[in-house]
Amino acid sequence: MNGRFGTSVAIVDFNADGLNDVAIGAPTVGSETLDYNGQVYIYLNNRLTGIPSAPSITIDCTVRILHLSVTHLAL
Repeated sequence: MNGRFGTSVAIVDFNADGLNDVAIGAPTVGSETLDYNGQVYIYLNNRLTGIPSAPSITIDCTVRILHLSVTHLAL
């Protein structure tokens, strides 16, 4: 991972299954091409297997230089 992965972290039950899920922000994803768009990675907890090693959902920012991170999801 890159883009300052882990700059922001939130623990929320995103899918309302009673388990805490994890959102991890990477606000400077795209820095290698000077886009700095940012991404948020959502890891959905599973009662049988726990938190996965790969994100269940990746949210890409489409607005250039917004630096999308977890704090933007609350807006």
